[in-house]
Amino acid sequence: MSIKRMKFSNRIKLVRSEAGLSQTGFAKAIGVEQQSVSKWENALGFPSLNNISLIVKKYNIRYEWLIDGEEPMSDSKKDKEIFKGIRRLSEDKKPALATVISAITQQEDKTKHIETVYVPTIKKM
Repeated sequence: MSIKRMKFSNRIKLVRSEAGLSQTGFAKAIGVEQQSVSKWENALGFPSLNNISLIVKKYNIRYEWLIDGEEPMSDSKKDKEIFKGIRRLSEDKKPALATVISAITQQEDKTKHIETVYVPTIKKM
């Protein structure tokens, strides 16, 4: 599913997961209850304009992206360059890029796991 076609509820979930937060952690970070985040992610509710503003500022994403999926997700110069490059790719090259991105993301996840599980244990020794 492209980010453009992604539902609001999925964009909220993407922001939270990319921040590495549980629903509870995300809720705490923006000052709402975990149940509110759950409702947003399950399309059973919608955040207030104040909460949308907090999410946009705290997680450096564009309001237009969060509300209606208009790319890019953020205004960073590097993100703009990446999206421009993706749009220039032919459709037959995009699966290869998705594979590379997936591999990089999996490696980052493994690194985060090592840093959060093993490094503290080693430091205690």
